[in-house]
Amino acid sequence: MTKTFVKIYGCKRSATCYNAAVVKKNFADVHMLVHALGGKHADPIAYSDFKKNNPVGLYEAIAEDQLRVLIAIKHPYTWVRSYIKAHRRWNKQWASRFHADPNLEVVKLCDMWNRRNKLWYNVPVTLKSFVRHEDMLENFQDAMFYIGTNLALQPQCMPFENIDNYMTPNGPESKRKYKRPSAQHQQQRAMDALGLELLDVINRNIDWEFAKTLNYKPVHDPKLTPKPKKGPPPVPAEEKENFTNLFKPRRQRILPSWGTLWKVLKESATMTLIVLGIIALIRLLTTFQP
Repeated sequence: MTKTFVKIYGCKRSATCYNAAVVKKNFADVHMLVHALGGKHADPIAYSDFKKNNPVGLYEAIAEDQLRVLIAIKHPYTWVRSYIKAHRRWNKQWASRFHADPNLEVVKLCDMWNRRNKLWYNVPVTLKSFVRHEDMLENFQDAMFYIGTNLALQPQCMPFENIDNYMTPNGPESKRKYKRPSAQHQQQRAMDALGLELLDVINRNIDWEFAKTLNYKPVHDPKLTPKPKKGPPPVPAEEKENFTNLFKPRRQRILPSWGTLWKVLKESATMTLIVLGIIALIRLLTTFQP
């Protein structure tokens, strides 16, 4: 049985494990290369310098130009937000640098997205393809057909079957469920989380000419894009009491509650006693003057 070698590339947080697993599940005799020929998140190595080594048959596939390259990619907004969210939890050193200067770290992420995706796309093989994560979310069947056509892969099940769990590319399914929100929802949530300042940094540093070849476009005026959140608008603190009173019955607004009335009377009585005490003290002092 001849193996079909598919090398997977992608920046961290680009769903490389998911794409590798779903391709292996749906196409016949596929062997996913994750660490061979360089790491899946690293710059590609020169295939012409690759020496004969395991897995068996890989050297012949490269020599015969039968190596496939699959590049997992996300929209810059969604990817930057996902990277920041993950690395703030997992990488304390990166998190401290991000908190010190978030704009600088986002510029570095944009440079990584530009440089590595171009390097992977320019790998000298004939059979290569990008896979947009948004397409896998919105139209899984068409996205898988596109991958199979570009990489000349043989389907082993129709219709294509998605996976419900996270999987390692060549290993068993894990117990953690894979959440699939819509692509539009992901991008909107990313824009809300990043804020206008970081979105502006991304807009100025992503190579949008290259991104447009993948049908990714910038949002030039983010102020107009985010949808208003559900619920009433926030109320200033000084107007909160008046705002609340608008929803009370008229009688309730005119007549205060017994608790409020008792509180007012108690405060008035206390103030009256204090004033009377001061007056009595003054009269006492004036009485004993020589």
